[in-house]
Amino acid sequence: MAITKEWELRGLRYCREQNFLPTGDSILEFGECEADQRVPFTEVITAHAPENRRQALLDEAASMDLMTESQKRKFGAKLLYKALFNNKTYEAVDLGGEQSHKIDLNFDCDLGKQYDICINNGTAEHVFNVLQFFTTVHKHTKLGGHMVHWTPSNGWLNHGFHQFQPTLFFDLAHANSYKIMAIVVLTPHRMMHFLTPESQENYSTSLHRDLNICETLAIFQKVEDKPFAIPFQTMYKEHAPQTRY
Repeated sequence: MAITKEWELRGLRYCREQNFLPTGDSILEFGECEADQRVPFTEVITAHAPENRRQALLDEAASMDLMTESQKRKFGAKLLYKALFNNKTYEAVDLGGEQSHKIDLNFDCDLGKQYDICINNGTAEHVFNVLQFFTTVHKHTKLGGHMVHWTPSNGWLNHGFHQFQPTLFFDLAHANSYKIMAIVVLTPHRMMHFLTPESQENYSTSLHRDLNICETLAIFQKVEDKPFAIPFQTMYKEHAPQTRY
């Protein structure tokens, strides 16, 4: 998924302004992201980049004038990450990426190290084996590190295999003892920040027609060093085995 001004960038900037967005030296991204060229790179860097890196990043933004459109999209996404996450290194897992680990995320993989920030910017929906996908993200995140998930929730017909609801992320966090930094749902016209599982119960596509097309941004911190656990949906917790809930 590309970082667009109307969708992803709006959510990321909100989370940075609210101090929900993590910073860290190393990023591993699942699916090498691109940036829409309508993104206001200079504005984002000026507003959000750390002062000691701001001028260097502005210089990098100016250098994009000499790049091809394809180069700008790849370079621009990594530039935005530097401004918003203050990372020093970047790696990606992507079968089609130019500078990525070419690994099929349907299957187990081990890069031999863990990262401060793991990002799923619209890749999980393209992977059939989502259990393995979320396990891999969990495994590659450092203790104390963060996971950032961007997923379609409604209205993305034929975009991928899956769409993911906010309830999944609350239950994913519960099962794995993640600290929830933010769970935000965006439509083209507004943004809803869910603080608790109960807060999402007032929203449905029958009551809020604009939710017929929306995305979910979830940010977690990994605070316990344990194997990945499969979530059980809270709605049915009274039926869950005691070992599960």
